[in-house]
Amino acid sequence: MNSTLLFLHSIMRWFVVLLLLIAIINSILGLRLKRNYTATDKALQNITIFIVQMQFLVGIIMYWQSPIVAFFWKDPSLGLQSWPVTFYGVFHPLCMVVSVSLLTGIGRKTDQKVGNQAKFKIICFGFILAFLIIFIAIPWPFSPLSSRPFLR
Repeated sequence: MNSTLLFLHSIMRWFVVLLLLIAIINSILGLRLKRNYTATDKALQNITIFIVQMQFLVGIIMYWQSPIVAFFWKDPSLGLQSWPVTFYGVFHPLCMVVSVSLLTGIGRKTDQKVGNQAKFKIICFGFILAFLIIFIAIPWPFSPLSSRPFLR
């Protein structure tokens, strides 16, 4: 089951990155062109947040099944001495909790805001911040924090 979840988690990161980039570009265009915030914009926002939340749910399941995380929690002081263990035991999940919370809050905030430009602005800046947090916390092959293949 762990290898299936790992593969799913690995594939889903591409959807997360792609949808966040599309939503960011859409919000920038909305701001620049002073477009109305339409049902399509809202659907893109909701789909993006939903996919991120599903990715997070798969990640939570993996977190509790991971031997690396189990090693970390068995002796956190020892786990903190190893960066790869600390990365998967603390850094990666903490960054993901922050980014998912931020995106979920943005979804609520855009429902409360009046005005097209205000909605696009919140999405633009919030999604960019969440994207940066997520991008840093993903173990890319080129990442100095923790390296994993593009697809597992």
